[in-house]
Amino acid sequence: MTSTWRGFFGSMRTKRYLLVYSAFFIPILILTLLLSTMYYLKESRYLSDLHEKRELYIIEKHQALIEKKISSIVSDLRILASHYEVIKFVSSPDNQDWLPLAHEFFQFSKHKNIFDQVRYIDMDGSEVIRINYNNEPFAKCSTEEEQHSCLLEV
Repeated sequence: MTSTWRGFFGSMRTKRYLLVYSAFFIPILILTLLLSTMYYLKESRYLSDLHEKRELYIIEKHQALIEKKISSIVSDLRILASHYEVIKFVSSPDNQDWLPLAHEFFQFSKHKNIFDQVRYIDMDGSEVIRINYNNEPFAKCSTEEEQHSCLLEV
């Protein structure tokens, strides 16, 4: 049996057949591999660009949402800063009349229904008034120790 295979591959006709077959098959195989590789690279770049565009879109949407929320908070801070009670409290040298300001903060927190806590912090960074909008009383913080647990009933 081995002699038949040797005879088949050893014949001149078979060699020509393999040579002609290789002359057609190998270029077609190379061309197919080249086209497949080009298609794969193009598709890979396209998917990468698509993925990047989707991520940029998501980032832009989140950025717009964050900017909107920050703008809303800044607007609320400007409203609070322009209240008569805030101006009166800041302009008084002893800051003793804190109850009307605490009431204003409480009403703001209650009607805005976004903030569960409103704090007035002075220029030194000390908390002076804290309003907790969860049915707790107003808080007046006057010393450093009281800043962590200061609740006075109104």
